Amino acid sequence: MTGRAGVFLAWNFIGRYAFAGREGTFAGNDSEGLRYAPILTPQPYWLAWKEESEITGPLNRDVTQMMTPARFLEITHDFTLFDAGIKKITRPNQYFAVKAAQGRVREKQGGIIWQTQGSGKA
Repeated sequence: MTGRAGVFLAWNFIGRYAFAGREGTFAGNDSEGLRYAPILTPQPYWLAWKEESEITGPLNRDVTQMMTPARFLEITHDFTLFDAGIKKITRPNQYFAVKAAQGRVREKQGGIIWQTQGSGKA
């Protein structure tokens, strides 16, 4: 996070029991909102949660969207993985694509997820 505006907060979550090894870091302030990344990720690679909302304050909006108990547990448990020993946490576009695909599968419908090169498909 850059600048001195707002309150800087950082929180490391260390999952125990079911979430062992799923450590991550959140940091945010009132001017830039919330950023998140697996622990030890260099700051330029931290991600921003992007989702439509009527909440105006960036930090309040991002925390409200990403940290609801159900979503937080889902991201921690179902959307965090290891790729060649490197921990990765889902990006918003990946999360919402999977959620949309799950709905189509439940309804027994087909479809295509179209993403361009460099859009974070991995």
